[in-house]
Amino acid sequence: MAHRFERLNGIRVQEVRSCPLCGDEGTTLYRDLKDRLLGAPGTWTLLRCPECGLVWLNPRPVAEDLWKLYEGYFTRGSVGRVSGLRRLVESSILASMGYDGSQLKRVLGTALSWIGPLKEAVELSVMTLDGRMRGKLLDVGCGDGRFLAKMRDLGWEVTGVEPDGLAVEVARERFGLDVHRGTLEDIRFPERTFDVVTMNHVIEHVPDPVGTLEECLRVLKPGGRLVVTTPNVESLGHRLFGKRWFHLDPPRHL
Repeated sequence: MAHRFERLNGIRVQEVRSCPLCGDEGTTLYRDLKDRLLGAPGTWTLLRCPECGLVWLNPRPVAEDLWKLYEGYFTRGSVGRVSGLRRLVESSILASMGYDGSQLKRVLGTALSWIGPLKEAVELSVMTLDGRMRGKLLDVGCGDGRFLAKMRDLGWEVTGVEPDGLAVEVARERFGLDVHRGTLEDIRFPERTFDVVTMNHVIEHVPDPVGTLEECLRVLKPGGRLVVTTPNVESLGHRLFGKRWFHLDPPRHL
């Protein structure tokens, strides 16, 4: 049976009234939204599920046209210099998380971890992954590979997936990383390959989030870990700013 699509600013879209997670019909959260950060074309509506609270875009771009919304999306950039003090703070807290470091650094890191914002920033820079569980890590939507390069230096065996061809080129040439161009579903890794799968602000961009999560489960080893970050509409920022709220990615580096 053929699908019927409408066009919005040259992008094929589908009406999605039902929650992708639980199937309940959504209610309007915001109408007439525009991308004020990156200037992606179109005017959009956000629906919210009254049952589970999931928020999704309606209408939804079809998978084949999704790339048109990301022509100005920034997935690559320069690597900034880190000061000696910041490097010391980060390496000390990482040492207290099971990564390599002297006993003195572990003690210092434990003390610094009492400072909540410092601890959270360092934990997010490694997607909250403890050094004692190091193994095979897959980063979905890895951009130019800076996070993967960091995790490799910390002792992980790393692989990436990224649809942006230029970002893939940077990851391979600048960092010498094993990065595959495409989506997770395109690549079809063997089952039970990875100890950890990470997705940093990716799940809200994929056309079929439930299918993507199912593919993550398929490629994870038994007992493996999936770490996902995504905007939280229950956050203080959203409660304060409403439809004008936008969420920047959490820091990968302190």
